[in-house]
Amino acid sequence: MPAFSYYSKTPSVVDISGYTPVSVVANFNTEGKFIPVYVQIEEDYEKITIKIEQVKRAEDKMGVVQFDCTYKDGDYLKNITLYYIISKSTWAIKK
Repeated sequence: MPAFSYYSKTPSVVDISGYTPVSVVANFNTEGKFIPVYVQIEEDYEKITIKIEQVKRAEDKMGVVQFDCTYKDGDYLKNITLYYIISKSTWAIKK
């Protein structure tokens, strides 16, 4: 079952200097909760699109929603943590 999340009504201002913005395609349900479906990251000056296989956990942490996800890389499942920064309406990964 996907870990849909929604964010608090009063987001905190977050210092985003420790994050790298990324492009994300997300899925929203009728309650306004959302999960990432695809993420695009830059690796060696090339953009790579990753399909999220599973959202294991979603947690609102003081203005940042943290999504712990898995994706396939060949025959392997790998982990990636995505962050939705509420005050900036921005998706990111940690630097």
